[in-house]
Amino acid sequence: MKLLATMKTTASSILANPHTTEIAVGAVLLILGLVAVSAFCRILNNRLKRVSGIRVDPEFLDQTLTSLRWTLWTAAAFAFFRSLPLSKGVESAGGNIFLILFTFLLVSLSVDTLKLALDTNLRRKGTTLPEHRGRAILPIIKGTAWLLGLAFILDNFGVKIGTIMAGLGLAGVAVGFAAQAILGDLFSYFAILFDKPFRIGDFIIVDNLRGTLEHTGLKTSRLRSLDGEQIIISNSDLTGSRVKNYRRMRRRRICFGFGVLYSTGSDKLEAIPDMVRAIVDELPLATLDRVHFHRFGDSSLDFEVVYYVESPEYNDYMDTQQAINLALVRRFEAEGIGFAFPTRTVHMAGGNNA
Repeated sequence: MKLLATMKTTASSILANPHTTEIAVGAVLLILGLVAVSAFCRILNNRLKRVSGIRVDPEFLDQTLTSLRWTLWTAAAFAFFRSLPLSKGVESAGGNIFLILFTFLLVSLSVDTLKLALDTNLRRKGTTLPEHRGRAILPIIKGTAWLLGLAFILDNFGVKIGTIMAGLGLAGVAVGFAAQAILGDLFSYFAILFDKPFRIGDFIIVDNLRGTLEHTGLKTSRLRSLDGEQIIISNSDLTGSRVKNYRRMRRRRICFGFGVLYSTGSDKLEAIPDMVRAIVDELPLATLDRVHFHRFGDSSLDFEVVYYVESPEYNDYMDTQQAINLALVRRFEAEGIGFAFPTRTVHMAGGNNA
């Protein structure tokens, strides 16, 4: 009976408290707000996945919606906290905690939203953020966002940010002098990123190095050579060199020559350009430019052929050249035309030739 009486007394005191109704209403509104936020994020997730024409990475989308959900939940909890009848000390301490938490969540939401937007935009262009060389700049953006968030928190706690920034500026100058090479590679990376002289998968030649570009980082770029080894080049060396990019080539110009025997008759010499033209015209990727009786060589009558392969691929070029060479051999065999090779006639003193 005493317990029942105590419970009745407690309930009466609670109901008599003028803030009880406000707290109860606030708690109900908080619960409804949390449920509404969850439902909103779930609907937004389903809508974005169903919208035609928008390719969204599920992992990036889940990260962004999770950050959004926690941010809205925290905002609802803060609104409920402000409605409570608390002392100034508790209210101030709680406000500081919410400030730190809310700043943390806003930075996370901003970074996740940026990653989602970049990946969605790149997917429209046929690539993804993990495959794009610009992904190397994300740690810098993320670090900058967290530094700004930290500066915001410190400023609200009364810390003089200007003094700290001045000290960091002097330290940055000293570090800059000590790391000129690293900074040069970093700026070269930004030059490659925005100027786009080449991209991942391009076959390039840098000085006497050649290979397929596999990766462009903040300091170095990596090529895969034709022999299979990986070549690592600093970005400053890469941007400071003459680079040949074969991927940008729309077609290849090929100039090659061959020689026939001096014993070849003039009528057959006149027919050789037409033979070459007929051979090249039969190949779908080849376009003939010219064929000429080029010169009188030391051991042969030399012809020069110029044609184009309508493809930038190296294998297409080699297949076309091979087909032309084999067709020339077969045609010359049928026409009785011999290919020349270096020969030397030695006249002996006794009058005999050897």
